[in-house]
Order: sequence, then C-alpha cells, then structure tokens
Amino acid sequence: MNPIYLDHNATTPIAPEVIETIAETAAKFWANPSSSHPLGRSACEELARRRETIARFIGADPSEIVFTAGGSEADTLALIGAARANGEKGRHILVSAVEHHAILENCHTLAEEGFDIETLPVDTDGRVRAETVEKALRNDTILVSIMHANNEVGTIQPIAEIGEQLKRRKILFHCDAAQSVGKIPVDVGNLKVDLLTCSSHKIYGPKGTGFLYVRRGTPLKPILRGGGQEGGLRSGTEDLPAIAGLAHALKLAAGRMEEERAELTHLRETFFETLAGSIKGVTRNSPKEDCLPGTLSLAVEGISSAMLLKRLDGEGICLSASAACASGSPAPSHVLTAMGIPPERAKETLRISFGRSNREEEIPRVVKVITSAVHQFRLLKEQIMIIIPAIDLKEGRCVRLIQGDMNQETVYSDNPPEMAKQWEGLGAELLHVVDLDGAVEGRPKNLDLIQRIVRELSIPVEVGGGIRTLETIEAYLGAGVARVVIGTKAAEDPEFLAEACRKYPGKIVAGIDAKEGYVAVRGWTDTTEQRAVDLARTMEEAGVSAIIFTDIQRDGMETGPNIDSTKELAEAVNIPVIASGGISGLSDIKNLLAIEASGVTGAITGRAIYSGALDLKEAIALTQGRD
Repeated sequence: MNPIYLDHNATTPIAPEVIETIAETAAKFWANPSSSHPLGRSACEELARRRETIARFIGADPSEIVFTAGGSEADTLALIGAARANGEKGRHILVSAVEHHAILENCHTLAEEGFDIETLPVDTDGRVRAETVEKALRNDTILVSIMHANNEVGTIQPIAEIGEQLKRRKILFHCDAAQSVGKIPVDVGNLKVDLLTCSSHKIYGPKGTGFLYVRRGTPLKPILRGGGQEGGLRSGTEDLPAIAGLAHALKLAAGRMEEERAELTHLRETFFETLAGSIKGVTRNSPKEDCLPGTLSLAVEGISSAMLLKRLDGEGICLSASAACASGSPAPSHVLTAMGIPPERAKETLRISFGRSNREEEIPRVVKVITSAVHQFRLLKEQIMIIIPAIDLKEGRCVRLIQGDMNQETVYSDNPPEMAKQWEGLGAELLHVVDLDGAVEGRPKNLDLIQRIVRELSIPVEVGGGIRTLETIEAYLGAGVARVVIGTKAAEDPEFLAEACRKYPGKIVAGIDAKEGYVAVRGWTDTTEQRAVDLARTMEEAGVSAIIFTDIQRDGMETGPNIDSTKELAEAVNIPVIASGGISGLSDIKNLLAIEASGVTGAITGRAIYSGALDLKEAIALTQGRD
C-alpha cells in the first residue's frame, strides 16, 4: 500500500528538478566562493547569480539576502541580532502568542538578558489584530516579530497593515515567512518588513539552508563569527549547491503558485467537507478565509489525536497533530491554547497539510481510515447498546451451521462483502465476523476475503473463530480488523489471553459461552463448575476491551438469550458486555434494552437477519429510539 503524505508543513520532498540542480552545482562549482583563484571566483559568480534569483522572488536587493543554515537560524539572527544591536534604544520586544518555537525560545534567551518580552494575544482565528499591536507599542519598543502564516492552523496575518504602523514609528519589524514563501505572494516592499525569514525545505528545496532578508541599513549584530561571509552577518562557507537548490525551488514556485493555490484550497475544502459529512463532531480550527491554501487543522470530538495518529500510521497515512518540532510534547499546542481552544479539543486536533504530490482520489482512503477508527473508539467509549450483525464465513461464503455441525450448513450468500455493505447502509456501526475455516500455519484461510470486507466498509470489523495463536491475531489485525475475538482459548488458557492483551492493547475481545450462568462446553450440552461471572472478572483483569457473552435459555436457541445471567455478568465487570446467542426477534432486543444500564452495549445477531425473522433496520431504529 502506497503511503499518503499529508504533512507538508513539516517538510516537503525535494523536487526532482531541484535535486538535479544540486547535483550539477556540486559537481561544477565545488570550490570555496571566498577563494581568489579562478575556481573560487567562478563559484562566487554562481553564488551571486543564485542570490539575485532569490532576491528577485521576494522583491529585495541581492545585497539584502543573508544565507543561513535554515529557518531557525534565520529567526535567531533576526531576533537576537536585532535586539542586541538596538538594546541601547530600548528593551521592549513584542511577539505574537502563536509564533514558532524558534522565536519563542529565543525570547526566553533575551528575557534572561534583561529584555522585556510582551506577548500579543490573537483572536479565535489565531490572528493578531493591527489595533492590538498599536495599543501595545511603547516608547522603548525596539522590535516586533509576527509570523506571516501559522504553521499549525494556516492563519495569514495582516503583515502589511502592521508593517505600515511600525514604519511610521520607526520600529524594526521581523516576519517569519517560513510557511508562506512559495505558497502565497511575498514581497518585502509591500509587507513593509525589515527582516524576513525563509526556509528551503518548506518549498521543495533541500534541508539545512534558508535565508534572512535584512533591509539595507537595519542594525544587526552577528551571532556566528569567523570568516566574515554574508557581509559579516553570518560567517561560514556558503553551501552553494543547497543555495542553488533553494533558488531553483523558488523559480518553480513562481511558475506554479496561482495554480497550486487553487488546487490545494480545493483539496483542503473537499477533505473537510467529506470528513465532516462522514462522522459527527468534526470541528474546524483553521479559518476558511485568509488561510494557507493547503493547511487544515480540525478536531474530532471525543477522540484523542494520539489514538487516530496510531491508526493512520498503521495504514501508511502520514500527518501530525501539531508542529513537527513539538510533536513529542504532552502539553496542548500553544497555538490552539492562544486561540482559546479548550485543552480537550486541542488534544483531539489533527493537522493536515496538503502539497504538490497530493491528489483528490487519496481523500476517500484517508477519510475511510479516520471514520472507521472513530466509529470503533466511540463504540468502546459509549455505554449505548447497538445491533451488531454477524457473518459466519465458510469457504468464502456466508453460511448458517445446522445445530452447530460443521458439515451441515445453509448458504445465505456467495458474496459476503456485498451483504456487509448492505448492512452498513442500513445503519450498522460494527460488523462481527466468525471465520469458521480456521487457520493454516497461523494464516486464516479467509484472510483475503476478510481484508476485502474491511476495505469496502467504513465501519469497524471484529473477527473471531477458533483463534489459538498470536500469529493468527497478528494476521487479522494486519488485514485491518479492528478487534479480534478469542473464545474457547480465552477460557482454557488465561495466560495466552493476558499475553494477547499486553501485545495488542484495546484490540482483544473475549467470548464466554454459558448455560444458566455457568461456563458451557460442547455446544452448551455440558457445563463446568466455573461461574461465568468469575471468568468474566478474570478476563477483565487480563485487559480485554469487551466480553461477548452467550447464555441461551434452557429451552434452546429459539428462545433467545438468558436475560438474568446476562444482566448479572454485565453488572460484575466494568467493561462493555455484548450479548449473543438466540437473538431472533424484536422482543429479544427489547429484553436486552431493559438491562442496558447494567452495561450491555451490543447485541450480535446473524441467523435471524439472514432468515428475515429480524429486520436489521427496524432493530437499529428500536435501539436508537429507546428514549
């Protein structure tokens, strides 16, 4: 399965044309541009040509471009270099609350040096208002730093309006444009900035290079000292191949910008509309207007982004919850917090950032994975009873065994995926599959068919049926199955069950067959001395996520589940209990709904649906209308 990359705000793949330019430059202009011999002069001339190309892209003079090792270094030079160069004029510095950590961490350094750092608040869109900046200015304000476009939510700031204010007050203005250069028009004259940061790897160029625009006459103290390169502002031999790659990346961006803006905006809006139309509780954090074309921040109510990211990762889908540089932090995003978003919603947030390689046909696959995961997580969290249709698979067909005899059967469908799709269309939220053919050397015989069912549904699928090895569990989960049901083996081998729960947390469901409250064997003809309630408690301690409980009444399968023992077991544990066995009509559903409060969260039925004795749509409507 090909991966889908939706994390272009973290970094972008280097464009093939850029790779070619880097290689050619490295081969031809390998000499030190500061050397006075012919090869050095040739490299120096090439550096000047590339500098001119880059300067032209942002409306600057070539002498105003200072090459750095990336955006973070450019931010450091701008903030610390400007503060130290102007410290005698004042000590007050303004930065927005949603800046990149490359700015915020340098502010901590300046605060330790005695500078007064003031944070500018933002509105619910993450935008700094020009009047907010105006009110915060003081006579000793020497520097203001506000990013052009936010890396997490995509909000574009009113830089030109703020720049006009600061120009009148003769206050230095720095803008971190790492996310905007190459994506939206950036002209330093129009923006009225004195300092501007650009990072190459955000625009399909190489990592480890970038530049700081420094308006002519802007006081700035160097951070790196040595050979005096870059007009004395940044010592160190220039990485000419990387700079050439950056110049070519900007040239490509210039020719594609308007087309890509339209395409990425379309992808962004299509994705949000598709996801919001597939599941409830999707909230947009990013503004719809004045936002980076490919950036979308959203939250899925009640679902941790950490859980969703694990599921997406397993399906080869690459995106993040927030900025890549802060992805390991347990704290909510400082950007979302500044926007007034509650911590709970911040922890439910995903950041999707589209790029040049993405296509609209990828969206259904991503939405399906998210939708399936959300359905599963919500089912596990909500103590609300649902109807779970079941499919018994044997030799690729949907069957009903006659009195439990593996050799006698009634075939209900030769196309189980089609049947499952019909049930999903009727409102089913979870599908239960029993694989009657077992496994050969750990690989289930119906694995390919089950994988097809999983791919064609947007609801989660759980599978059981004679599972006795971790290898078999691994095979099912690898096919995209949401949960694996361990039945007889769970009762016989508690250590195996515990090991499975440790290795696959949240993925293991245990099954208990009982008769009048005691664990049953041999198709309910005999019972053990072990009470089902005691076994259920042991299974809960092992770490199962739910228990499927089958206790038929003494008159057999035709008379439905034993309500008393089902209620007793559900009240004995603190995990969901799903009733199964003999559910053949609406009366059985009503009886189970009557004990729903005890913890019965589902009712599995297959035979009754096949035969027409139970209308699935009507049964689902009954559970949804229980109020």
